[in-house]
Amino acid sequence: MEFPADKREFARKVRGMTTDHAEDQKKLQRLVEEWKRACDREIRGEKAMLSMAPETLIPLLVDESARAVEEVGGLEAWTALSEHEQDTRNKEIMKKISAHLGEECYSALSDDEKHATDLFVRGYCCMHKELNSVKGGNTKMVTFWEAAGLTGPIKLMNHDNAAAAAFGGSSAAQSRAEEVSVGGAVKTTSLAGAIFHHKDDKKGQQDTLRIFFEASSTVGAMVRFPDTSNTRYQSHCEAAAELLVHLPLYMEFLEMSSVHALCRGPESGSGNHLDLGPLHDKLKAHCCRVIEKPSLLLAPDASYELGSLDGKLWERPDAFYAVQRLRSALPHLQGVLVAFFEGALETWERFTVEFAPGGTISQLTEDQRNEAWMKSTNDDNEGGLGSFRVGLRQAPSMTIHQYNARVIYKTNKTREYIKTLKPIDHQFLRERARFIDSSGLEKSQRREQHEEDNRVVGEKRKKDKAKEEKSDAKRAKLNALTVILDVSRLTMDTITVAEIDLQLDWHRQFDTGKVKKIPMKRDLRLKAVKLNALREAVEHHNARPDPPTRVQTSAGDAEDAADSECEAGFDSEQED
Repeated sequence: MEFPADKREFARKVRGMTTDHAEDQKKLQRLVEEWKRACDREIRGEKAMLSMAPETLIPLLVDESARAVEEVGGLEAWTALSEHEQDTRNKEIMKKISAHLGEECYSALSDDEKHATDLFVRGYCCMHKELNSVKGGNTKMVTFWEAAGLTGPIKLMNHDNAAAAAFGGSSAAQSRAEEVSVGGAVKTTSLAGAIFHHKDDKKGQQDTLRIFFEASSTVGAMVRFPDTSNTRYQSHCEAAAELLVHLPLYMEFLEMSSVHALCRGPESGSGNHLDLGPLHDKLKAHCCRVIEKPSLLLAPDASYELGSLDGKLWERPDAFYAVQRLRSALPHLQGVLVAFFEGALETWERFTVEFAPGGTISQLTEDQRNEAWMKSTNDDNEGGLGSFRVGLRQAPSMTIHQYNARVIYKTNKTREYIKTLKPIDHQFLRERARFIDSSGLEKSQRREQHEEDNRVVGEKRKKDKAKEEKSDAKRAKLNALTVILDVSRLTMDTITVAEIDLQLDWHRQFDTGKVKKIPMKRDLRLKAVKLNALREAVEHHNARPDPPTRVQTSAGDAEDAADSECEAGFDSEQED
């Protein structure tokens, strides 16, 4: 007699899961881990029930059944339930009993057995670590110019923003155009990618560029510019190197591309993700060395033995030497380089928490690492998603379960297996396929998704309304506030903490620069610190040639938004 496989056994055998760093994926990891443990307890409990004497099991069934009847409103309400509903609730009764008994069986295990049973390792894609380290480094590099009191890279505006900025005066449109426009390395490489490798092959100059390079006496081969229009591993770094190496062709992109070419990360390997902790520690230590001693990359005698992470030859030596040649024309290269590595280091620290000392991965034995083996990147999942999107373009009406069946059919080489089946098996498969196709599974899932979307939208509207009411109340309070602009009145004895906070909120509405002059409320804990910040805000306000005098927007909006971003965490960004 054949017994079907229990899908819960699959869950019990799961030893880990690797995803990207987004919060929804971290939640998915938690849910899978909970599912694994729940399945383990159920199976243990069911085995315990089979070995229990009737006089021990029956009281458990009676007690749990009584609770189930009470939950629906009594015996009459239970009797009124349909046969299907009663059957469903009876299964829930058995599930609860087995889970309870399974937990007792689990508690009787040794610590080593418990650890082996519950082993679940969370890994996060190394490709996304690299992507976000470049993003973090670039963010820090952008703030370097203002923090150092220097004029940074010019803003590269589109036609509409350029027209608004050239309008003159102090219009809101002009301010908005200048605020949303950016410059610098990533903007430059993005524009270069749009020209030399456009995502739409009917646009851009990619074909002309390849022909030009092939005909060039210095290159003599077709060059494919890196694809910066999509999120690609190191694409902007590669674009920066390409622009620098072929300087005569890319002169207009020169100055804002230099640092990225020095910051190429190591290529992702195909080994076990769980063995990469020491590599990431080495990488962060290398960032610290460059920050402390940028001459490792910028000195005339800089060498790959000390300047590269692995001590091996530069991945693209011509890019490194191109930066060396341009050093004298880039007076702030060292400051920008240090800022980039500082931002990259902060991001690496944030994105390598799974390897922290004392964490799950650091405590695994070699056997456990092999047992929970996982790839270093999440490329398979993302590649699968990309293939699914392509598949939908070719067959828009194809359902998800149909697509999954086709992919699994190819991946598992199901064709060979089907050849071994008997006619009765083929008949069963056809009947099962017709049942699934006619079950309305896809429509049911869409309905559930619609209901969930409505729930999320409803909750968001409630939060937005509450936030708007809070902003209106704060705006009204600030409109009625008597603003203190005399520094001599700001003493510890004459003003309370609540008054200081209100005065700071009034000044924050005009603190609109990228680098905030007034610290956030969460960073001002002591009254003396708050008072000092208020004095500086008043002095800055009085020093303006035309100091503002009225409330324009809710003073707490910017800080509330910043606080919400901090609470949400950096990972919700990307992701990706």
